[in-house]
Amino acid sequence: MRPPPDREPGPLADRLAAELDALTVLWPAIVEARVPGSARRTRAVELSVQAREELDWLARMERHERADVAPGEAPVPIELDIVDLMTDVLADAVMLYDAVAEAAGVAEPLPPPSSGLADPRPYLGAAAFRLDRVDRQTLAWAAPILRGLTARVARALALADDGQVVAAVCPWCHGLSPQSPTGGGYTWKVHALPGDQIAILCWGLCEPPLRDVGTWWRGKPCWPMQQWAWLARQAAAAEQRRARTRRAS
Repeated sequence: MRPPPDREPGPLADRLAAELDALTVLWPAIVEARVPGSARRTRAVELSVQAREELDWLARMERHERADVAPGEAPVPIELDIVDLMTDVLADAVMLYDAVAEAAGVAEPLPPPSSGLADPRPYLGAAAFRLDRVDRQTLAWAAPILRGLTARVARALALADDGQVVAAVCPWCHGLSPQSPTGGGYTWKVHALPGDQIAILCWGLCEPPLRDVGTWWRGKPCWPMQQWAWLARQAAAAEQRRARTRRAS
C-alpha cells in the first residue's frame, strides 16, 4: 500500500506560488509582444473574449500558406516565436495544474482549455492556490518546469523593442509618470541590462525604499528575474489594498 504523501507547506511551495503569480502578471505582456512594435505602447491591452478569438484567427492565418492572399492584401504580422511561447505557457500551466489538482485531491478540476491559445491564468492561479496541499515530490517536480518557463518568458520579453510593458501598477509610484500624471499607468518594462541580466524596470516617477529595490539602472529602480516572484506578490497586495479602498469609498 502506498504511504500517504509527505505534505509539508513551506518555502518551496511559497516560492512556486509566487512564480505562478509572476507568470500571471506577465501574461498580458506576452500577449502584447505578439504584435511587432506593440512594446512601445504605454498601456497593455487586457484580453476580451473577442480579442482572444481574434488572436486565435491570426495565429491560424499566420501558419497557413499565403498563396491565396488576394492582390493588394497583406496578412496581419505577428511574432510567431511569441505565439509559440504562448502555446507553451498554456500547455505547461495546464500540466502543472493537473498535477497539483490530482495531488491535492481536487474533486472538480478545471476543464481543458478551449484552444491552444486560451488564457492560462485560471490554471496558474488555481495551481498557486492549492500548492500548500501538495506533497514534496510534486513540488520538486514542478520547480524546474516553472523555473525554465519563467526564464523563457523573461528572455522573450527582454528581446522586444524598447522593453515589453508589464500590465501591473507599480506599488511604489502607483503608476505615476509624465504619460500618466494622475497615476494608474503601467510603468514596468522588461529590459535586458548589461551583463545579460534581465530585469523589470520602473520608468515612472518612482523612488521605492532602498530595502525594496533589487538594483538601479540609469537612475531607475529595477528588479532582476530572480526577484520577480516577490515583485508579483507586492503588486498583487497593492491591488488588493486599492480594491478595498474603492469598496470603502
